[in-house]
Amino acid sequence: MKTYAKLSAKYWLYNQLFFITAVIMAAVTAAAVFLPLAPFYNFLSKHLFKDAGFYLSVILFYALLAAGLVPLYKLFKRFWRGTLAGFGGKPESLVYIALLPLTCGAALFSLLFYLADASVMGLISAPSFYLLGFVHGSFFILTATLSTYAPIALALILLTNLIPLAFFIHYIRIMRGVKPMLAKPLAYAGFVLALCALSINYSFENGNTVRTHRFDYENGLSSVDLMQYKITNPDNILPQLDGPCSLQLQQEDWLVLDGAEAAYPVYSAFANACYNGITKYQYDDSLPPDTQSKLHNEFNKYIAFNNTVYAFNDLINKRCDIFFGAMPSQKQRQAAAELGEELVLTPIAQEAFVFFVNSTNPVNSLTTQQIKDIYSGKIKNWQQLNGTSQRILAFQRPEGSGSQTLLQHIMDGTPLMQPLKTEYIRSMGGIGESVAAYNGDAGALGFSFKFFLTGMLGRQDAPVKILAINGIAPYNENIRSGKYPFITKLYAITLKSNTKPQLKTFLDWMQSPQGQELAGKVGYVRLK
Repeated sequence: MKTYAKLSAKYWLYNQLFFITAVIMAAVTAAAVFLPLAPFYNFLSKHLFKDAGFYLSVILFYALLAAGLVPLYKLFKRFWRGTLAGFGGKPESLVYIALLPLTCGAALFSLLFYLADASVMGLISAPSFYLLGFVHGSFFILTATLSTYAPIALALILLTNLIPLAFFIHYIRIMRGVKPMLAKPLAYAGFVLALCALSINYSFENGNTVRTHRFDYENGLSSVDLMQYKITNPDNILPQLDGPCSLQLQQEDWLVLDGAEAAYPVYSAFANACYNGITKYQYDDSLPPDTQSKLHNEFNKYIAFNNTVYAFNDLINKRCDIFFGAMPSQKQRQAAAELGEELVLTPIAQEAFVFFVNSTNPVNSLTTQQIKDIYSGKIKNWQQLNGTSQRILAFQRPEGSGSQTLLQHIMDGTPLMQPLKTEYIRSMGGIGESVAAYNGDAGALGFSFKFFLTGMLGRQDAPVKILAINGIAPYNENIRSGKYPFITKLYAITLKSNTKPQLKTFLDWMQSPQGQELAGKVGYVRLK
């Protein structure tokens, strides 16, 4: 058997560097497993002794991981010393044997998760499930996309998929002594096959999800085409008052408005009615592009859209006069207090907070307690709710968003389970269409504001079904009467330190009959 001591100095150095690289890649592979699953381990620590499947899967995974790392360490020492004595066999097969337990461990680990019905892992599609035993990268990619650490994990995944390619090239060029004329085409073919395998797996996993966005984002944060609600659009669908507006603010008195995505139509309609001369910013094809761009930028200084998190930050930092959205979260209130600012909440409309499922889901109603049990991880299957045997994929929203704040309010101190990466979508529309996009799966559950789902997102034909809560559907009459359990207010939030005289005048107008007329025509429920 050849040893590295018998190879030429060139090949000896090459193989030393190659094997060191292989060990580093193996470590990266392990890291790619540990990093994405960190939230799961937090969950597991609380429930370790309540589920034998979890306990067994963790034991086996760590045992197989150790079984793969120990031979790697021994091989590294042998290669570094320039000898393979005591191992036998060919070098390339030894490396594969050393990596085999690690690869099989990942596949078995995912299998046990699937069988143990681990709610935090979400649904693993059948084709990907079978691929796990053959392409270890499939497991890592799937895990990364279901993780809050996806940006880090996906970067590591690209390296782990190079491992079999590197071994293949090493094998044909060095260990087998293939002639250069043949080796290069084989190496290129291996590279192309590796890319194809990665692309096919990625495409298949993402092929089950319909892309939500078919338009330019508003600062990257919009999930609905807001152009239809923009004053600058001559063909906008903003409602008009039945008579002349009783409040006319001149441009020097215009206030800077910003807010949540679901609130954009209503504060755009308010500005359209009260901001005298605002229509001068409407698009005009006859104007030069530079002039159009200048007008557009000037308009955005007054009627902005940066969504909940950034818009609220602009409010407390006095870059915005009025923030439109749901009740602020505890963290947002604390952030304002740390800056010495006191928030003033002015209700301008009523709204229902709704839960929705795929239109094929037979479940029509949930109780408040069932919602708590679902989002805390106690209820994992729709069969427990008189539905079909289908895993519940309970979607969440980013921390600080209005709808996530309301979910936390509903949970009333009950801890939320860790959200999956695919659950944690920054746009409200992403939730709506993700529910409908699971082909053949009726297990997804989302939440939103009724107007956003039926009015804004409804215009994009999202096939979802809104659930009744405690047997009460979120009809407008049930919202007005207070029968529907999850009723919230849409607020115009300001700072107490903002002493602009036109601010109170504008807020009073929003609560006046004309302001309520516009809020109702937009799609919200009037205060009275």
